[in-house]
Amino acid sequence: MRIFLAIALAVLLSGCATVDFQPYEGKNNSYEGNGGTKVVVDGIDFWANGTPPRKYTIIGMVVSEVGSGVGDESLIRNAVASEVKKQQVRIQPVDATAW
Repeated sequence: MRIFLAIALAVLLSGCATVDFQPYEGKNNSYEGNGGTKVVVDGIDFWANGTPPRKYTIIGMVVSEVGSGVGDESLIRNAVASEVKKQQVRIQPVDATAW
């Protein structure tokens, strides 16, 4: 019974994940980072601290909510990675995101 409840809760919470992509427009949108800590989810780098140690541009901001008050970073990162991959096809190649 516990396994069923855990699976049902996971499915319910993953269904509540919402992601909103907001394109960024601005002058001088070219940066060069110094490095930091990252987590890779589905081929997308999440920079939790610092910036990529190479040249990069900001293409937009992703706002994500999961459930009601649930702070599971794994669910959020998976939802954001999925949205980044969708935008990757529409805009330009993307291989990293700041967290």
